[in-house]
Amino acid sequence: MMARARRGGGRVLVRRGDHGVKARRGRAVALREAVRHGWDAEAVEAALLGSTDPTLW
Repeated sequence: MMARARRGGGRVLVRRGDHGVKARRGRAVALREAVRHGWDAEAVEAALLGSTDPTLW
């Protein structure tokens, strides 16, 4: 009923499995640790290496 009324209840926004919440959290924690003491491009690249998510650039 909520989906029909366009008030939510449709598809899950964050998919489960390899691209689910746990995988996103793991990448976020790794990225946060990489930039904890300032921006380090090599550490950020290492944190995101192996991620299958598309990048902006």
